[in-house]
Amino acid sequence: MAGIFVSISDVASERKGQEKFVHLIKRIMKEIVLDIEERKYKFFLDLIKNFDFVSVRKNTNKKELLMSIAKGMQEAKLAANGKLKVRSAKSFLNEF
Repeated sequence: MAGIFVSISDVASERKGQEKFVHLIKRIMKEIVLDIEERKYKFFLDLIKNFDFVSVRKNTNKKELLMSIAKGMQEAKLAANGKLKVRSAKSFLNEF
């Protein structure tokens, strides 16, 4: 979600809001992880790309995942120091 940052402390302090948020996300989309034989992978990928309700994304490698976590931690530090504009979880959830 580009441009949206929810303060971790706001989410943690608003347990009810956090539960609402998790429930909302679960209602919006589902995710399936499949293990497919290498020889059938291309066929299966070509097949599911034809469905307009399916989005296919590649596996994130470990380096990308760690970089993403580091970026999130840096943003949290900036927000805690008042150097990054944030909004409350309550405000974020009220949009839904």
